[in-house]
Amino acid sequence: MNKLTIAAGMLLCAASAMPAFAQEAAPNAAPGAADSAPSFTDDQLKGFAQAAVKIQIISQQARVQMMQAVESVEGLDMDTYNGIVRQAQVDPALSAKISQFMQDYAEDAGIPTTGGAEGSDAE
Repeated sequence: MNKLTIAAGMLLCAASAMPAFAQEAAPNAAPGAADSAPSFTDDQLKGFAQAAVKIQIISQQARVQMMQAVESVEGLDMDTYNGIVRQAQVDPALSAKISQFMQDYAEDAGIPTTGGAEGSDAE
């Protein structure tokens, strides 16, 4: 059940992964704290800019791929998908049902699941 909860959490958090990554990577600084901020070299700032652009490209590609994945499923569109995500966040029974369907689909598709609990002996 733990790996199901993790899978559902990953599904429900996918849309917000990039902003969380950016917040996690940046140190917390109070507004106006520039006086005590660490100094960075031009090379570090250029590297940061390069990485930020790459991350934006990756993020955009991932968004397109996620939308294509949703639209490729018959009877599902982005509005319906987002509605299901919102409802699953507040409805534990729906979330559990989705988690079970996800596990079933992954097994049928031969997609390995992570975790060391039940079913981990299948290779």
